[in-house]
Amino acid sequence: MVVEVAVVVVVVEINTRLAKAAAVFRRLDNVWRSSTLSLKIKLDLYTSLIVSTAIYACKTWKSTVRISQKLDVFHQRNLRKILGVTWRDHLSNIEGLKRTGQRRLQDIVAERRLWMADHIIRMPPGRPANRAIMLCHGLLVEVAANKDMAVRIQRRPCGQRSQLEQRPGYGYRQAQMANSCCPLS
Repeated sequence: MVVEVAVVVVVVEINTRLAKAAAVFRRLDNVWRSSTLSLKIKLDLYTSLIVSTAIYACKTWKSTVRISQKLDVFHQRNLRKILGVTWRDHLSNIEGLKRTGQRRLQDIVAERRLWMADHIIRMPPGRPANRAIMLCHGLLVEVAANKDMAVRIQRRPCGQRSQLEQRPGYGYRQAQMANSCCPLS
């Protein structure tokens, strides 16, 4: 029940973000139809004004197929308009991305979510965001001393004791939470 409500809230937020970005896109219709501006300038404007508006705060969104499709439909529709392509031209999505040098919005969002997760995991253990991830999802994290090395994340089997329990000031309630399964996973 809680997960379903969270998904609905995210979908409403994404619809709002896409509506705001679409309004900005429509206001710049003369730019997209202009024959004097190069494709590069149009795409730079599109990326800086439209894409940034559409995926603002995307690091906190839940990732679902429905959300990914919404983002990509919005992106492809706008790219086709910038390229001056109509449905009669039969341009595939991949070909449109190749012509513009753009990536799928769902890939950009996924990358930003990974950046955010990496940032939270690298936080000091006492920070609330770090503790929330570690306690809720029961993650064991090994962060390499060298920043060039990858971060390895493993799911902790239910019932296995958390490494957090050895820290001073770690209470009984936190130990219970750390050793229980996360109801949201």
